[in-house]
Amino acid sequence: MNARVLVLLAFVLNVLVLPAPPAESAQDCAAKVLATCTSCHYQARICEKLGKKNERDWKVTVKRMVRYGLALDEAAQEGIITCLLALKDDRTKLCR
Repeated sequence: MNARVLVLLAFVLNVLVLPAPPAESAQDCAAKVLATCTSCHYQARICEKLGKKNERDWKVTVKRMVRYGLALDEAAQEGIITCLLALKDDRTKLCR
């Protein structure tokens, strides 16, 4: 097979054929945020920021927390940012 066919095959398999991983539920996200963030922050502090920060703001915040010592690889950082953004619409899973 030539390189173009391999690239096309990889595209078809990754984008069109293989199902996307299931999105995390709000409950899963709440658990992830609690496990990741409450070792340093009160839950109320996190709740007050939900819905006020956009994706860029959360990226800046998470990168800063990593500089302060939070042990998250790039994939985990993206995951927590996705969860923080998702929880703005369903705060009840995290904030009481």
